[in-house]
Amino acid sequence: MNSLSTISKALSLMVLLSAQFVVSAQIYTFTSDSVGLYSLVATNAVGSNMGRIHSATPPATACQYGFSSKNFPTTTTFATTLPADTMAVWATTGHLLAITGFSADIRRSATGPQNVRFAYSTDGGTTWINQGTDQAPNNNSCDSMITATWSAPIIVTYTHKLEFAIFGFNATSTSGTFQVKNLKVNGIVATTAGVQPISNEESIINVYPNPVSENVNIAYYLSQDDIVNMSIYNVTGQQIPVVNNQLQNAGDHTITSNITAPGVYFVRLTVGNQVYNSKFVKL
Repeated sequence: MNSLSTISKALSLMVLLSAQFVVSAQIYTFTSDSVGLYSLVATNAVGSNMGRIHSATPPATACQYGFSSKNFPTTTTFATTLPADTMAVWATTGHLLAITGFSADIRRSATGPQNVRFAYSTDGGTTWINQGTDQAPNNNSCDSMITATWSAPIIVTYTHKLEFAIFGFNATSTSGTFQVKNLKVNGIVATTAGVQPISNEESIINVYPNPVSENVNIAYYLSQDDIVNMSIYNVTGQQIPVVNNQLQNAGDHTITSNITAPGVYFVRLTVGNQVYNSKFVKL
């Protein structure tokens, strides 16, 4: 068997054939409530208020606005067992979250955590995927924030919950505080009408790189000569035809397409009477 087919069959993809999409620039927003009440959650999604994990506690004296915490350690090494501020968001029945990234305004007191790191979990906090680099909160008075961002394409299907956390460390004192405002989970909520799983044996598409910054490559393998159609759809259902009723020979094929607008896209490949689908994110 060819290597491309082997790679493709190792992928577990979802067929995203929804006829309707609910578009939202932000899935979740926390603005500045001092007790952590969120400001917005998109239609067909549910969110939690801001909270604390791993021994993070509210300070005795906090800024008037924003979510403030203390008890961050002096250790200079990141770990997912460190204290953190956290929130969660999940889709309602028949929907999924197509997340493109996160942003938050962050600030610390003079003795607060000099380093923080973004991370998320989709398995209840058992496993955390972290940004890989640290963010440095602004060291200034209350509400003197800097904006930290993370581009992270994530698909969160129904029954799964996205937990997002900001872990803090490298503090001078555990009494030092960390303040968060304007925390946003960016992306869209999409319906999953018509969603069916593609088994490893049926999956023939390999989309790379993903996420994509310039051209996207869509690679696939045909076991025999056949008629091929391919289209790319954005989240509003607009279609970009790529291949139209083309007879292609058996073997490996790669189609390169230039997508200019950032967002989540869905690839639909029809080979004879069989339909295969994949997804990618344009940054």
